[in-house]
Amino acid sequence: MSSMSATGTSKPGLILWTEPHRAAIAKRVIEMLDPAPQLLAVGGPRGSSVPELAKALDVPFDDDLRKLLVDYNAAYLLAATSQPIPAEDVLTAVAQDVTVLSLEPFAGQLDEWVSLESQVLGVIENPAPNAVGTRLVRMPIFTQSPGFLAATDPFELLGDQRVIGFESSGVHESASLFARLYDAWATVLRFIDVPETIDASLVGPLAELPEQLPFITGIMSAHARLSDQASVIIQVSDRSGCNHRMLHVIGAEAELRVTNTGYDLRHPAGDVIDHADDSGEVIEDAGLIAHQWERLLQQDADGAAGGGVVMSPSQADILACCLTCLLSARTGQPESPRRVIEMG
Repeated sequence: MSSMSATGTSKPGLILWTEPHRAAIAKRVIEMLDPAPQLLAVGGPRGSSVPELAKALDVPFDDDLRKLLVDYNAAYLLAATSQPIPAEDVLTAVAQDVTVLSLEPFAGQLDEWVSLESQVLGVIENPAPNAVGTRLVRMPIFTQSPGFLAATDPFELLGDQRVIGFESSGVHESASLFARLYDAWATVLRFIDVPETIDASLVGPLAELPEQLPFITGIMSAHARLSDQASVIIQVSDRSGCNHRMLHVIGAEAELRVTNTGYDLRHPAGDVIDHADDSGEVIEDAGLIAHQWERLLQQDADGAAGGGVVMSPSQADILACCLTCLLSARTGQPESPRRVIEMG
């Protein structure tokens, strides 16, 4: 196999690992990328529609991800699965100098994440402080959307933040409920410390609530209390036909609404302070993934440190808040993220 590099004239190589119900969105992402990596191979379950996808794209197919990673000199692995990628496959990818792009969080339990993070650091030679976050990238994250990136300056004008709200909805084929909940806390925790308590509920098609985050589905609502009397309100759903994400922050000096495509900043009296055009156009998740990936490709080509990956807050804190939401939904009582962290 010829070597593919993220720099120079050659295109970086890509391996696509997908499940049948995510194959369409993965194919759409690849078609939208500009510049596009060179697709080297497609993998997934044998006996499904994935081999037909590989045939349609005129690339080899295999149902062994480790074999694909070893056989092909790829720069990126796009994992379009509904469950976290097995740790051994993640480590194989990192050892092959592959950046893993995943539509799902990389772990569903704190101990799983701590173990994976440690092992990834052990595989990377002379790891930088950002090493794990630049090699394991979840997509699409709200903090890399066009609207959020445009709203960097307005955050400084809010004053003390009193209420932070986050909404995310869409179909399960695009993003699971766990992925949307993870994205919500990854966004909210950029502005606050870990909450004192979280009171959450989960409604939908499940007769019994699962014990593990990758298996949740439906609509989750959560209310979190902070030590300084501020609060957080989150609503996420993987059972909605409308693809939508919005951050809403009410501060002492201003009010800010941020969507995937723009933002609106106003005085408490209603006067517009600043805004970025938001046509109301719905951007499909494939478009959001492609936008984030194009920024990553460009920064990799330019040799920019960090690859555009937002490293704050810690992945453990994000996961702890997600776990606390599920625990609260199961117990019917407010629960403490810090206690979840202590329990590990």
